[in-house]
Amino acid sequence: MIFRSTEPNISIPEQPITEIVLQRAKEFALQPAMIDGLTGRTITYRELADSINRVAAGFAARGFSKGDVVAIYSPNCLEYPIAFQATAKVIDAEGWFHTGDIAYVDEDGYFYIVDRIKELIKYNGYPIAPAELEAVLLSHPAIADAAVIPSPHPSTGEVPKGFVVLNSVATTGEIMEFVAGLVAPHKRIRRLEIVDKIPKSASGKILRRLLVQQEIANIGEKPPEPQLTQNVQLLQQLASADETKRQEILVNYIREKVVQVLGLVVCSK
Repeated sequence: MIFRSTEPNISIPEQPITEIVLQRAKEFALQPAMIDGLTGRTITYRELADSINRVAAGFAARGFSKGDVVAIYSPNCLEYPIAFQATAKVIDAEGWFHTGDIAYVDEDGYFYIVDRIKELIKYNGYPIAPAELEAVLLSHPAIADAAVIPSPHPSTGEVPKGFVVLNSVATTGEIMEFVAGLVAPHKRIRRLEIVDKIPKSASGKILRRLLVQQEIANIGEKPPEPQLTQNVQLLQQLASADETKRQEILVNYIREKVVQVLGLVVCSK
């Protein structure tokens, strides 16, 4: 299915992007040339032109000339080399542009963007979209704002962690139970933190990246979780048990994991 813009076509000059930027730098020196949608950081045409000239001069000083292939690694920057590299990366061999969005189409043919692929939470191999859980959290009457991120976990890889801003009294236990009643067992909020504010960009987009960095830093300062201790104890038990006892230990362990993941109540015989 192909969608076409209702706006009139525009002419694209057959001119290298570098030349266009350098020309515009003279006319729009202090105007934004690139804007980071997450942080709001801007680079003016003058700054971008200066960066291009410095990079070109550096290449020339090292003996590079036109036609040489150079790989540039420069993470978390807006500069031209990164824009060029990112564009090449998201266009496949057949010319299709991959946006990195997660979307679905309804029966009327309308498309809905629900999240970003790179922000999916991987819980025991199950992919979970943070935006879906954020919508559930916001349906709680005591929650004014919410964000959900992947929180590292020793046994499941990641678990969904929620950050909420309250507008009335509610406990973390009550909120987690509320979410559990509305989502599949593997999508439950496993950790929850009440905060004063959710970090957002100038355009109102949740800065999950900042929350993830904060979470990783906090976990690094905490002692090992009980689950990690249990895993070590399990390995010690298996090492000292005979074959029959080892099978019994493993069956009980797998049974407990099934109960944990699926939220089942299993009765012993």
